[in-house]
Amino acid sequence: MDTVREFTPDMQAFYSRHLMLSGFGFEAQGRMSAATAAVVGLGGLGCPAVSLLAAAGVGSLRLIDPDVVDMSNVLRQGLYLSRDAGKLKAQVAVERVNIINDTVKATAIPRPFEPDYLEGCDIVLDCTDNMASREAIARAARRVGIPVVHGAAVGYEGRMAVFEAAAAPCLGCLLPDNATADSCGESGVFAPITAVVGSWMAAEAIKRITGIGTSPAGLVVYDGLSGVFHEFEIRRDPNCRICGDAKIREVSVPTISVAELAKKLNAREDFVLLDVREVHELAISRIDPCVHIPMNEVLWKSCDLPTSAEICVLCRTGNRSGTITQALRLRGFTNVRNVAGGINAYAQQIDPSMKTY
Repeated sequence: MDTVREFTPDMQAFYSRHLMLSGFGFEAQGRMSAATAAVVGLGGLGCPAVSLLAAAGVGSLRLIDPDVVDMSNVLRQGLYLSRDAGKLKAQVAVERVNIINDTVKATAIPRPFEPDYLEGCDIVLDCTDNMASREAIARAARRVGIPVVHGAAVGYEGRMAVFEAAAAPCLGCLLPDNATADSCGESGVFAPITAVVGSWMAAEAIKRITGIGTSPAGLVVYDGLSGVFHEFEIRRDPNCRICGDAKIREVSVPTISVAELAKKLNAREDFVLLDVREVHELAISRIDPCVHIPMNEVLWKSCDLPTSAEICVLCRTGNRSGTITQALRLRGFTNVRNVAGGINAYAQQIDPSMKTY
């Protein structure tokens, strides 16, 4: 196949500065056009990464984020304008991608991350800011065999690492079981740092897709106040909860059926029903009484939950709640179970008047 012929004169002009690069050319650009990348988290890191991936011509982008644009986002999240406040980030991001490069197929997924979103992808960029999502992405990526470009930005510091599809070390080797993630909503962030890290992540993704260059072997930290980069080795942990013994370590996740849950509710048993969905999902369907803590807040709010209590974790279909169940068990909660099938299964099997989505 003649790779040059796949690009129209307009496309060749659009990508000209990449095409003239030594070692890049039409072959690398063709790999870009054939690739599918997922970007999870469309905030300060995701926005510059998406803009650059779209401009560089990644064939397909899956843009995953359940949040809406807030006025506080506009300072550092360049895909959004003040007039976008209140709109779903994923949908606005798709609109902007279509403006940047209309040859890119961008798909909006305005929901929390679920593992099956990575099926058919070549690479995933983890631009999230909470441990539960980061672990879920790491596990899902290893299952489908794709690399993860991981980034973080808090305060004046940025961090980036590339975790290979099957080779340890991984995110779990870097971060201990009881790690928590600072978020810019709690600690603040110097806006240019997010642009540095997001652009850096896009560069690493493009390198992995095209096969040019090499990626850092460890964690690279950027000190925004001094302008200095530091690289740290990540050592493989043989007992890693994600990649122990160079493979995904399957940890048992106890489940409870929706029929069992209904019996417990009807009997008014003493237990905690922990709903980890987003606020807007509760407006569609909910089971009361429940304790509502969104997935990305559970780990740093877990101190509010008694470790000895019986906890049943609920989400839409059982995927997110399974991740949280596992995370809580790793943090000392011994009597926690995942509601199999989630609230949709409850609606279908127990309460048909309840909406599914």
